[in-house]
Parts: sequence; structure tokens; C-alpha cells
Amino acid sequence: MYDRGYRYEDEQYFCMFCEASSEQGVIYPEDGVLYDAQKAMKRHIEREHGSVLTALLGLGKKETGLTETQRTLLEYFAAGYSDAEIASKTGSSLSTVRNHRFALREKERQARVFLAIMGQLDSLAPPRTREAANREARVPSEFPAKGKKRQEALEEAIKRFQPGRFYTEAEVNELLGELYTDHVLVRRLLIEQGGLEREADGRAYWRKGETEMDKKAQMKWEYKNTRRPVGVYQVKCLANGKVYVGSSPNVDGMINRIKFELKTKMNRLPKLQADYDKYGADQFVFEVLELVKPESEGPQDTVAEGEQAKLLEAKWLEKLQPYGENGYNELEEEM
Repeated sequence: MYDRGYRYEDEQYFCMFCEASSEQGVIYPEDGVLYDAQKAMKRHIEREHGSVLTALLGLGKKETGLTETQRTLLEYFAAGYSDAEIASKTGSSLSTVRNHRFALREKERQARVFLAIMGQLDSLAPPRTREAANREARVPSEFPAKGKKRQEALEEAIKRFQPGRFYTEAEVNELLGELYTDHVLVRRLLIEQGGLEREADGRAYWRKGETEMDKKAQMKWEYKNTRRPVGVYQVKCLANGKVYVGSSPNVDGMINRIKFELKTKMNRLPKLQADYDKYGADQFVFEVLELVKPESEGPQDTVAEGEQAKLLEAKWLEKLQPYGENGYNELEEEM
């Protein structure tokens, strides 16, 4: 499932990296184009997560077992760079890059062997012995497919959450991920069956009927823990002084995406990509120019704040004039 970035269940497609879903039989319009449920999910992953590879590499060391160096090398491998080119870009020797490539292939081989071993173990060990061992070692197991075992598993999962406390989605995923491999499915079932409640936008989760926090305290908690920075950013080349100015409803996420695109030679701005390739990553800085100031402590209205960010972007475009010899933005009549 992770190789596609989504799974299909109960006539719906579910994103493996967030709560998004699309329903079989429903047509989804986007930019004047109509997509069926499966293609709409693929578009969602591309739009919100960059790509399946980007999302997988962004899961972190706990989920992937990869170091920062290994993630960087995998990005270069995916972009089609040769070992010599990667050595040049990373400042490593050719032999070091080749050793890393061999180590990653060895890691893949070992993973396949380990999966085969665990598959044999599951088929041979008595069910109760296997389940008890998984609970004791906290090894994530497969979530039961149906029936009484599935209900018992949900009852066990809800015990992981303390009464009277709010959780972020990342915290929910971590708690459930310690029990089951498909934590997204378990999270959805807990919500559907009433074990967990959440805000409509997924910013806060809590045990149903057991929170002692009032609405005002909940709103403050959401604001403190889950608000995304909305505003204007710039990408600046130190070698020639050129800049690119843009806005986003998630500035941090957009900056990370642009860094990945430039690193993997997939940025949509040819001039920016060309200078990045020419001068190197150390000659580029990514800065937040201005953030939208929240009007209240309530749930974030990303649409309204996104519109404010566009106004701020226009102000900074007027101020910096990042066109032609000064930058990488294009005037509307040139687009």
C-alpha cells in the first residue's frame, strides 16, 4: 500500500499520509478537469505531499530507519544522478557514494529476508502466543480484518488515550503506530465507532465524552499546537542577488517542497533551477518575509488567511520587483 501512497477499502481510496479520502463512483473536478476517485487520490498525493517518495522520505527515522544522509542520497538516486555527480554535489568521494548505494541495496535485501522470516513465524506460531509476544514487545502487528478480534483490537487501542487530554494527529498516529502497522485505518475506525472524537479539520483528537476541557481551552490548545504559518517567503541566490517571491497557506511546507524540487532538479522555474544547478545549494537561502496575523484564537481559516497572504505577496512583489535581472518571478503578461 505504501508504494502507491493510498489504499482501497469499502469502495473508498484513503491517503496513507493524511486523513484524505475519495469515494468510488464520485467525480472530482479540479482546475477544469474531471477525475475519478482513484485519479483524484493520486492528484491529492501529488498536490499535498509532492509525491509518494517525498511523503515516504518525510516520515522520519523512526518509520523508515533511514539516516538524513541516506534520505538525501535516495533523493539524488531518484532524480537520476550518477554516483560521480552525487559525490560532487555532496562533497563526498566516489567510493563513499558507492558504498552507501551498496549499503542501501543490502538493507533492501535484508528487509525482504526479514519479512519472509516474520511471515513464516506468523504462519507457524500459535495465534495466542503470537499476539501475546507482539503485545509484550510492542511490535506493530496487522490489524484484524473483521469480527470479534477487530472489535477487541479497537477496545485495546482506545486505552492508549488518556481521559481529559487533547492529542495532535501526529501524536495519535504515534500511539496507534506502536500497536498496528496500519495506524490510519485504526484511527478512522475509532472515530467512526465513537471511541475518539476530533475537530472537523483533524487538528485535535480526544476520547469521546471524557474530556474535561471547555471549548475555550480546546481552541487555545488547537491554536498553540496545530496552526500552520501562512504568509510570504522568498528564495534568494546569494551569488547574483536574484530572488523569487511567493505565498502559501503553509510556508514551512512550501519551503521544504521547493528545496526538494531544486535538489532533485524538478522545480517548475527553469531560471531558478539553472542557477541552483550552477551555484549550488549553499548559495541559496530560504526566508519568511511576512506572516499573516491570526484574527482570533479560533480554528484557523486557511482560505481567508491564504487570501490575505496573496495581498501580502503583491506588496512584496511591488517592493522587491523580482523580475528580469532582479529575480525569478514572471510578470503576468509574460506568463
